[in-house]
Amino acid sequence: MSRRVATITLNPAYDLVGYTPEVERGEVNLVKTTGLHAAGKGINVAKVLKDLGIDVTVGGFLGKENQDGFQQLFSELGIANRFQVVQGRTRINVKLTEKDGEVTDLNFSGFNVTAQDWDRFTADSLTWLGQFDMVCVSGSLPAGVAPEAFTKWMSDLRTLCPCIIFDSSREALVAGLKAAPWLVKPNRRELEIWADRKLPTLQDVIELRMNCVSRA
Repeated sequence: MSRRVATITLNPAYDLVGYTPEVERGEVNLVKTTGLHAAGKGINVAKVLKDLGIDVTVGGFLGKENQDGFQQLFSELGIANRFQVVQGRTRINVKLTEKDGEVTDLNFSGFNVTAQDWDRFTADSLTWLGQFDMVCVSGSLPAGVAPEAFTKWMSDLRTLCPCIIFDSSREALVAGLKAAPWLVKPNRRELEIWADRKLPTLQDVIELRMNCVSRA
């Protein structure tokens, strides 16, 4: 029996990807554009799942002014779309790769989620997410969504679907962890920010995990 999977991306982005030999601060940098993609952690997960033949539904927020790229992507891939459209523009993130392989991310701001938008999203999403065997919640919080409100939504979601996979960072990671998701996937840098210290070795990561488990 195939599993039903949903991914939630509250703060998606268009990724503008480019290459420049070296970034010179304070100067005009010529950049070769290599692509503009509708993206976001949960959306990227959904694309991979679809490639693997798994039916997937996506949800979250999209800005009304530039939603077309996302809507076209979902239509072309045959991904079920439950995104809520709000006033404003979905943000654009710039990813610059230099000749040494160093990647610099410039993450811009996007739409603002009002209290009414959030209430509508929580009420709607909790009516359909309970149908799924697994829910992947990924990415940052958009402007207007308080960490405490996110924690409550995650906790409510857990009562409907215990199998929540969570991938986030900074304040969203802290808020989501309070809801005790089934699986958390931080990278080393996200863990360092959360722990407020460097984790140079795998043993440091393991010890941090054991300390977290003992406090749980």
